[in-house]
Amino acid sequence: MPSQRSSHQSPPQPPPPPPPLQNSVNRSPSHLFKKWLGPTICLLLSLRLLWHLLQPDIAILTQKVPPSKRSPEYYFYNEMSGQVQWENPGDVPYEYESGERYWYLPDGSRSAKDPNAWKYAWVEQFSADLNRPYFHNQETLEASWERPFDLSWRRIAVSDED
Repeated sequence: MPSQRSSHQSPPQPPPPPPPLQNSVNRSPSHLFKKWLGPTICLLLSLRLLWHLLQPDIAILTQKVPPSKRSPEYYFYNEMSGQVQWENPGDVPYEYESGERYWYLPDGSRSAKDPNAWKYAWVEQFSADLNRPYFHNQETLEASWERPFDLSWRRIAVSDED
């Protein structure tokens, strides 16, 4: 005679899932990312950064800039990123052969101070006590001895050899 369940017993629990096979390969997306994709992306980004640091001038040869936006006399180089471009990224100073920077004023005269500095977050200041430049962010009030990315652009004259 079959036994009858009493009303106070709980329903039977489903069996646990079977254990994974010893030879099974974990193909979950998170496992693949951790094992292969993540390190591959890091390697590719590192190689790209290394390429830009070691070969900044190759961009000049490969960059296609419309003639209307190209400066025939200058190209622009960012000392921090190694980026090179024909288009002026904005208010990049001119340089004397001595390395001193200057800007042209609307009347055509030259100024050692950027007339548009008030428009930008980062500005270059000079410490007379330490006899060296420092950089000040006018929005966050942060100060740094390291030149920020925005102020790392240089205007490079195109010579006849280029």
